[in-house]
Amino acid sequence: MPDSILHAVREHAVHSGATAIIDADGNCLTYRELHSATEAFADDLTKTGMTPGDRVIVVAGKGGSFVSRYLAIHQAGGIAVPLDPETPVRRMRMVADICRPRLIVSDEGIREGAEDTGTGDTKEDRNGGFVSDRPADLLFTSGTTGDPKGVLLTHGNLVASARNINAFIGTTTDDVEIIALPLSHSFGLGRLRCLLWLGACAVLVDGFSRPKQLFRAMSDHSATGMGMVPAAWALLYKLSGRHIGGYADRLRYVEIGSAPMPLEDKEQLAALLPRTRICMHYGLTEASRAIFQEFHEDAGKLDALGRPAPLADVCVKDQRGVDISTGEVGEICVRGPMVMRRYWAQPQRTAESFWGEWFRTGDLGRFDEDGLIYLHGRMSEIINVGGRKVSPEEVERSLRDMPGIVDAACVAVPDVISGEAVKLFVVPETGSSPELGEIRQFLKEHLEPYKLPTVLEPVASIPRTTSGKIQRQHLLRKVESETE
Repeated sequence: MPDSILHAVREHAVHSGATAIIDADGNCLTYRELHSATEAFADDLTKTGMTPGDRVIVVAGKGGSFVSRYLAIHQAGGIAVPLDPETPVRRMRMVADICRPRLIVSDEGIREGAEDTGTGDTKEDRNGGFVSDRPADLLFTSGTTGDPKGVLLTHGNLVASARNINAFIGTTTDDVEIIALPLSHSFGLGRLRCLLWLGACAVLVDGFSRPKQLFRAMSDHSATGMGMVPAAWALLYKLSGRHIGGYADRLRYVEIGSAPMPLEDKEQLAALLPRTRICMHYGLTEASRAIFQEFHEDAGKLDALGRPAPLADVCVKDQRGVDISTGEVGEICVRGPMVMRRYWAQPQRTAESFWGEWFRTGDLGRFDEDGLIYLHGRMSEIINVGGRKVSPEEVERSLRDMPGIVDAACVAVPDVISGEAVKLFVVPETGSSPELGEIRQFLKEHLEPYKLPTVLEPVASIPRTTSGKIQRQHLLRKVESETE
């Protein structure tokens, strides 16, 4: 078995003339051509002064050239740091200050990065050991906090992740998959690696905002699979309605992830694709795809996260790191060969993120009697009302069916009597102005009294990440500035 995605591509190049990449303009790269382009660019990197263990920022363009550049960094022994081409300059500088890249690669060519490339790395990042143990990718994620974290993944992590995902979804060498997700992010890059590992075909499409282009690519290339985040499905349905149902007999699988998906959207998609394997994952960049749900198999419990993925172990622990019983709520913890090695240049954060070999996700959850895992919110975001815990997600879910509200988010605010109380930010529909009293009255049918919001603030929008997760830290900073 190959010990890296790069070596898998090399084997496909030797034994197969299959198409690896088709870009948005219809340009094709076979595995042989991809391997040849990778080797040529790796030579360019080495000639420019790159050495094993160096970090290289690679700006993820839309075409197949990104794929060869990404693999070339691995070929030259470097650590790839993928970034979106639309990354703000300020954030680009923050990432560069943290990882100290030797080079920065983009459509404009190769340019020098930092002079001092030693910050945060170790001897094992630069030489020696098995290929599978060497660092491959440094993925920066800010999650819901805005605080950049460099997640260091080895070649072994990438291989294990691809094998884990493919084992659950059932992707094969013969599949042709539409990738309209950004390749700079964990989800889209993970889908690409799954296909490269198998020798399957990736069709790169420029996002979900142009449904005609997306569906044309699906038809032209006889696509059998695709991946999307919940926000992308909401946009696609808004722009094209039930059109995806016309591909029900062609699509073998769909992978969804990176953010929660409303129950009604899950049911809607399952109804439109009754014979498609629709798989939704739970996982962080640090522990890729630890839990999976399949919409048709779990039709009666679509509010669950799912079950542990094939190569993942999942448990729920209390605040001391001790396993707790079925039905009790605790911190979801994960172990397995896909779990990251460490955070870049943050040894304290790394130490705090593990209980032995178990990675602490920071999410609260529980197992039910059937082995399904349910999410109960982020530990850091739980609102403590007089000693009783309130999950913001539970309040937000309960508001989805209330007329006059487009979006909502909850955070904690100080309260003289109970310590903390629930503040609700809402985006009202045009022409609507919901009052706190009517919102509380609506929620009384769904929630206990202590979970009801006591403060209401209408806003134009809820701050979210590109994958749709609520950025509560932005809302908390707004609360703090208002109370100063």
